Amino acid sequence: MEIRLTNHAEDKLLDESFAPGVAITKETINAAVLHPDSEQILEGGKIRAVAAISNRHSLVVIYKDLGEYLLIITFWPARKGRYES
Repeated sequence: MEIRLTNHAEDKLLDESFAPGVAITKETINAAVLHPDSEQILEGGKIRAVAAISNRHSLVVIYKDLGEYLLIITFWPARKGRYES
């Protein structure tokens, strides 16, 4: 399935100061959405996917399934265990 990023998510991906010390790439985001450790349906049909990216961090990705593609709305690193359900 095709994965697209909103302008907001694209800007965060390009901002090197956003998550210093945590490697977040488009591939990391795609992997979190396609193979999450946990997922939760949120208000408005949004989905929160959480996947481990290191021993200490998880990547939280908020996205929406628009049928033809998945739209990444935002993402952030979190302390591992904080968002996993």
